[in-house]
Amino acid sequence: MKSWRAGLLLLSLTTSSSMMACSSDEEPARADGARAADGPSASSEGTVTTGRYELSTDVDLGGVAEWKDSVEASLTPIRRLRENPAEALLDSAAVKSAIPDALESRFAGWFNEGALAGKLDGMVAGDALAKITQALAGMLGKFEILSILDVKPDATATHTVTGMAFRTADERVVVDAPDLLGSIKPAEKISVLPEAGGLKLGAHALSLPIGSFGAKGLDLFSTDTLLKTGLKIALKQVIKCGTIAENVSSKCIGPICVGHEAEIAGLCDRGLDVVVNLTVAGLKKLNIDPLSLVGVDAIVPGGDTLSGVWNGTIDLGKGAQVIPSPFKGKKLPF
Repeated sequence: MKSWRAGLLLLSLTTSSSMMACSSDEEPARADGARAADGPSASSEGTVTTGRYELSTDVDLGGVAEWKDSVEASLTPIRRLRENPAEALLDSAAVKSAIPDALESRFAGWFNEGALAGKLDGMVAGDALAKITQALAGMLGKFEILSILDVKPDATATHTVTGMAFRTADERVVVDAPDLLGSIKPAEKISVLPEAGGLKLGAHALSLPIGSFGAKGLDLFSTDTLLKTGLKIALKQVIKCGTIAENVSSKCIGPICVGHEAEIAGLCDRGLDVVVNLTVAGLKKLNIDPLSLVGVDAIVPGGDTLSGVWNGTIDLGKGAQVIPSPFKGKKLPF
């Protein structure tokens, strides 16, 4: 599949509510206008509350046509599995060498009939595979960016990605794989300015390997009806290679029968491995690098909480599109 790489994601931050008023017993400001290292700093326009804030940002790329097309392209191996299981799973040369020549023209039809006769939770195989592709497309179209915003006493901040969260209809999973997080450099020395109603953040950028996080997330579902225990197990529950091989091997034309049950089961199972590997490889190409954040107005402190909307654009090479992304956060106790 053609490699895909996203372009620039530009987000701006706007106020969603008013900042809570400072209480009268707050520590007075020093001569330079800042508070002590473990307290807030202030100005006549607003307050900057120092500390580390755990943020969750909801991102919805479902309306971005280029992103949807790229996600769909990564799921092509599963769609091919639904449309023609024999073609998607079986090595044609191996099949040709294993079965009698007189049955070769009928083999694919028999295999597809058996593969698509399987059921999962009452759904026939074709419908179950369609549901799996829909679930994967949905979790990559709407997701959460998890991060820490560390607002420092020197009026700067560091923004660090700590993971991503994905949802299906039945379950939410958090992916915080150290190998992926280690590849994302935190944005440092972000300017922080107090404003009436909140504070204003300077521009910064992050790399966001969405597809790589999503690929790891596939193995974390434990209660989702379709994806629990991982994509490979989900596909094996739909495409039951042993049952297919048993049925197909017993097919005959006159005195000539297919046979080779073990070989057919092995080809089918290895084919499922290939489908999973191709799908995961496609997902890992769905990256946004860089993710550029521009703080235009103010985020909103409310006691120990933050809330607001990243109002911005995403450009995947065919023009900018608006993607408002609400966020919320809570101050950590340390």
